[in-house]
Amino acid sequence: MEQRLDREESSAGSRPVLLRPSPPSRFCLFMLGAESFAVELNHVREIFTLESITPVPDMPPVLVGVANVHGVIVPLADLRPVLGMPSSSALRYAVIMRCGAQQIGIVIDEVPEIGTIEANDTLEKLPDEMARHRPFLSGLLRLGSRVSGLVEVSRLMAMVDGTFDQEAA
Repeated sequence: MEQRLDREESSAGSRPVLLRPSPPSRFCLFMLGAESFAVELNHVREIFTLESITPVPDMPPVLVGVANVHGVIVPLADLRPVLGMPSSSALRYAVIMRCGAQQIGIVIDEVPEIGTIEANDTLEKLPDEMARHRPFLSGLLRLGSRVSGLVEVSRLMAMVDGTFDQEAA
């Protein structure tokens, strides 16, 4: 198995001092329509089947309502309209993502796998067009013959609550 090596710079920043192995990362892959997305597994609290969604008046359009998950009320977002996809009336699953004390449920179509991503699976730069239309992505992952967008959970939450500044990103 290939180990991923990260450079640590000296305090002066002049030359690499040490190469240290860093473990591969675990990811949850999920589908929205025909598009595949990945989120680091440490940001995933739970994946569940949607039994009911309670609409809440005056919520931003991306928020479709709330769900009661083990006695905790979780806001639910549908990213399809943000991604230019048609909304679906058959909302089947949700993945609860967390970042610090915040959490949000993202309505998804399916979870094809949970897996390990090696260092050579990441692509260097997000194409400009994709970065404009999918501001919650921090990069791309190559997974076999397909490419998945890497979700930056803090950006996603800021986008949903309207505090994300795309110019600063």
